[in-house]
Amino acid sequence: MSLKNRWKAKKTKFNNWLYDHIWVRRFGGWAGIFFVSSISAVLFALGFNMFIDIQTVNSIGEFVSDKIVSGGVSGFSQSVVLLFEVCGWHMKDPHLAISILYFTINAPLMVLAWFKVGKQFAIFTLINVIEVSLFIKIFSVASIPSLQHIIDIVTGSGGGLLARALFGGIFIGLSSALAYRVDISAGGFDVIAYWVSIHKGTSTGKYSFLINIINLVIFVLLSCAISSWDADESAVIVGRGFYSVVYLFTSMLVVDSINLRNKKVKIEIVSEIPELGSTLIDVIPHGATFIQGKGVFSGKDKYIFTMVVSHYEVQKVIRLVQKTDSHAFVQAIPLSHVYGNFFTRPVK
Repeated sequence: MSLKNRWKAKKTKFNNWLYDHIWVRRFGGWAGIFFVSSISAVLFALGFNMFIDIQTVNSIGEFVSDKIVSGGVSGFSQSVVLLFEVCGWHMKDPHLAISILYFTINAPLMVLAWFKVGKQFAIFTLINVIEVSLFIKIFSVASIPSLQHIIDIVTGSGGGLLARALFGGIFIGLSSALAYRVDISAGGFDVIAYWVSIHKGTSTGKYSFLINIINLVIFVLLSCAISSWDADESAVIVGRGFYSVVYLFTSMLVVDSINLRNKKVKIEIVSEIPELGSTLIDVIPHGATFIQGKGVFSGKDKYIFTMVVSHYEVQKVIRLVQKTDSHAFVQAIPLSHVYGNFFTRPVK
């Protein structure tokens, strides 16, 4: 027996053992989700602290902030802190205030997640929110001074604000995308965007982008108010706002390129086996269309099956087809929109 077949046999044996030990399988699944959630939270905290909201301590021990507007609840928390400053209440430790606000604002959104999305989704999203709240404080320049070297390289020789916007978008986009990949979210407005995208059946990033643009306008207005609407300072604030748009757009692209749950693909299969259609609909939870034809070159009877599946189901369909008919011709075509009844696997 070849090494490949031996590995395949062991894998099959292990999977069968897991099916006989359901609690081990469930615990392993939960452990995997928790691990991905933790990685997501660390990426968010690092991206936020190193590129989006840089907090340094000056010579007299005061916190000095250099902000690009963040997305979601963290960005809304930034706006709330600014609102406090407009009202004359200056925070001694803005990052601590943002951590507390981040958790507080997320609490009612967990209720939405519990009742409208899924219980497992809500529980692990809450865990992610708690981790982000802790990690924003832990992975800060004040706690880890060596992070300042990375910040200096990016801002000094990497293009300044543009580099910060791009790296911040990549880090925080990856944070949300990783969470989406295991059917949870990074909390905040991602919960709303995820819920809407499930019901609309489209990509998640554009909904987050729209919500974040509204928050960006609020942040810019509050920042201008703090500067007493000074023309020069307001121009700088508005200019920095454009870099925030670059950050938000980068984050959206990263999320939509990795989160494939709501992307649809049309699969067309040409086979000489008519029973392939019943095999497909027995395993894949979608309907199929069957057309009978004839091969132009071979003159043999051909059967053309067409299905629309989610992107994450494509490889499953291809493996099933190749197992049933190794000579079948298969093509997968990405779709931008699908209308009508389409089954989407519910979120737990």
